[in-house]
Formats: sequence, C-alpha cells, structure tokens
Amino acid sequence: MIFSRVKPKEITVKETYRYNANIISGKVEIKPTEKPEGKIEIIIPYSGKEHFTKQAVKDIEKQDADIWKNDSETHINIGYLVFLDYNDTDLDQRLELDVCNDAIAITIPVLNDKIKDKESLCDGRHECRRFQEYIPTLPDINPVDMRIEPFDDNIWEELRIDKFKRLTNIDESDTNDSEFDRYENTTKIFAQQEGFQRGLGFGIELTLFLPDDLHEKMFSTLPTLSNMEIQWPVTTSHHQITLYVQREEKEVHYVPDGQGTVKWDDVPFKVVKRKPEGSTLDEYSTPPMTLAVKQPGELYDKDSLKGELEISIPVALSGLHLHYFEANGNESEHEIEYSSKIQVKFELKELADSFKDRINVPYQHLQFEGVILDKMRIKDIENVLKDLGFGKLTRKLSFEGNTLNGSVITGKQKIGVEELFLGLVIFGSKTQTTRESEIPGGKKFTTDVETGHTTISMRGRLKGNNSSLIKIMNEFQSKLREQFRHVVAID
Repeated sequence: MIFSRVKPKEITVKETYRYNANIISGKVEIKPTEKPEGKIEIIIPYSGKEHFTKQAVKDIEKQDADIWKNDSETHINIGYLVFLDYNDTDLDQRLELDVCNDAIAITIPVLNDKIKDKESLCDGRHECRRFQEYIPTLPDINPVDMRIEPFDDNIWEELRIDKFKRLTNIDESDTNDSEFDRYENTTKIFAQQEGFQRGLGFGIELTLFLPDDLHEKMFSTLPTLSNMEIQWPVTTSHHQITLYVQREEKEVHYVPDGQGTVKWDDVPFKVVKRKPEGSTLDEYSTPPMTLAVKQPGELYDKDSLKGELEISIPVALSGLHLHYFEANGNESEHEIEYSSKIQVKFELKELADSFKDRINVPYQHLQFEGVILDKMRIKDIENVLKDLGFGKLTRKLSFEGNTLNGSVITGKQKIGVEELFLGLVIFGSKTQTTRESEIPGGKKFTTDVETGHTTISMRGRLKGNNSSLIKIMNEFQSKLREQFRHVVAID
C-alpha cells in the first residue's frame, strides 16, 4: 500500500433520531418511528493546494514511480480513523472493531475511469467522498419531551411579560412595604386593559434529556431548535401571527403555499439541571415560546394541528468519538465535526377539547368614587377575598410620603384539581372638596372635606372551567361594592 500526506477537507459524524408525538389535552406520548441513522463522511478535494497537494503527489511517486502506468484502479492510504465509545452503535459488527482493532485505514483512488493521470489529482475538478453508515442504539429514555398548549385570548400577552409570574413571586416573608417599587412597572402594565389584544395563543416548550458525559463534549455550544413548522389549516396573514421567545418578539414566517405553514428557527436551549441526584441525564430546555394568533376564526373548528420540529445537538448522541491519524502516524489536529438531529412529527389532537381546557385570563376594572384608599380598605378587600375561599394572601403596599396610594394583593385557591389565581392591582388618590351645610335660621357653613377615588384592576387565571372563575370575580365585585357603599355612606 502506498501512503501519502493528503489532508481531508471535512470529517463529519452525523446521527438522526426520528420520533412521533401525539398530544391530547396536554398529555404527550412520544415514540420512535424507525431505527436511528448514523453516517461518517470524509471529503477530500483533488485540489493541488491545501488538501491533495503537489507534495502528496511526490509522496506517491517516491514509493512507485510507475504508478501512472497502471491499467487498473489504484488506491492509496491517507491515514487512519480510530474509533472510541462506539458501544452504542453497530460499528463493531460492520467494521469488525474490538479492543485490539479499533482503527480503520482511509484509502482513496488516484487512478480510475475519471482520474487518468497525476495532473487530475491537482486540477480541482474532482473530489472523493468516503461514507460509513451505521445504526446508533436508541436511547433508553426518550431524549425529547414537549409541551404545546392553547391559551385564552389574552394569555399570550400575559406570558410575554410574565405578569402573573412576577406577581405570584412576591416574597411573602418580606414585610418591607417599600419593596412594592420592585413590582411597580409590572403592576402598571398588568392594569392596562388596552395592552391585551384579542386572539389565541399556543404555549410551546421543549425539553432534552442527554447523558451527562455529552456535556463536556459540547464545549460551549448548546443544543438548538433548528426548525419548527406547524401546518396552518386556516387562511391567515403574517400580520396576524406573532412569536415571542421568553419576553422578546422573534421572527416567524407564514408560508401560504399549499396548506399553509407557520415556521421559525434558531431557538437555543439552556441548561436546566446538570445530572439531578439519582440520574445520569442532564436536562436542557428552550425558553417558553408563545405563538400568538389574532382573529383565529375557523381554527376553533379544526380537529387537529400537525407539525414537525428539528433539534440540533453538537455531539453524536450515541457518544461515538473519533481520532484521525495522518499517513505518517501522527495524530492530526483536524477538527472532526459531530452533530445529531432529533426530528419529531407531532399532532395536537382533539383540538376542540384542548380549547375547552385552555387557561382563561378574564379582566375586570372596578372604580369606587368617594372611597379613600387606606389600610382599613385594604383589610376590607382581604376580608372579602378570604370569605370567597382565598386562604393565604400576599400583599405589597405603596406609599407616597405617609399616604398609601397603591397595593398588590394576590390569592390562590383550588377549583377541583386546578389552581385558581386572582391578582388585584389597586391604586388610590385623595382630593379635597367642600361640603356646605345649613343650620336652623338659614345660616350656612362650608367645611373642607377629604375624599378619594380607588380603582382595582383584577385578573383571574384558571385552566378549563371559565364560568367558575367569572362567578368568583363577580361575587368579589358585588361584595366589595356593598362593603364600600357602606363605607361611603358612613363618611
């Protein structure tokens, strides 16, 4: 065998894993659809420069000066691939690998029906591609999980700025009322009814479970949602569809051709848990994605939504690792590129039932003329909430000088198996007015009187049974109006 210092342009290891996912009422069933596929590919251009150089031609001629006179196809050795961590593949059977024999020679043609002479090796018109296919072993645990859940018309905007999350994270042990300032911007947005646009939202989140030893092999590159497509069964326009990743708007495309498709890409995962106790798997997750649809119309009448996604992982999921040694026996510094694709075809079934089970976020705005906001009125509000079944409440107060001018109160209670959340953002103002009174004899007196105005922006959140939530909100409004009517009457 003739050896030559030819350098590959690329050495790649690619694996593909395919799954189907059925999603019914929030429950996800994911199964593999076929055997995984693996491919090792080596590309060597006959360029005369960086890869197949003139020096490489001289290496050949030094070993066989008459090689170009051969009538048959002739190959040379350009190096070796050493296989490591191949136990979760069938490469040991395909290549007869074992502990004592884990290296495979890389040979390429220098004479055949297309390469007629040594000039053909350096003219840049030819390229050699070497393939080795294999089958990786399926992971014992499905490496991917997903959540796709429809939301009420207003919920997508709420998710985008995390209103409920911020309000429910009020530190109940923190008694410093001035800490209200930390939530001030959130409460102002929470109370703006016009900021909530009508439409439908889909909450989407993907999770990966990868062997912990792959984390170091990925270096600083994390998995990425490289493609997401949803077949859109109703006619719409790109103006009616918005995508939010975490709190940021992200580019999304609506392709109307054929059935219509909504698609986006390039959403990086983040590390959630490094090897939780008792596990050998690391957990990765995408940020929450929210697909917002204005005027969904006929979508409510459809039976299902279908789509497909692809996750790119910068390692071989099987754990396969290679070393490349040049023809002279030296280990090459050539970077070998590893990648795995997890492809999932999914279907959100029984869509009508999913819409019935979606999270509802109704809004009510209450105004109380003549009611001065103070700690007694806050106590009145809390008492009404407790009467309605809200046990543990969280509260923050806002002061201007010594004057109470705002508060946030949140409460939770169970409705069946679901948790109902109620959030109140309360603002108050004071004004001075005059009151005229007349005593017997016709003499009139004018007295300065302090009055006020209190507003409450109320949002509830409950999955499924919207009527229960509306009933509780209406009861709260009715009871509080009766209480505050009594207060104004006394004043």
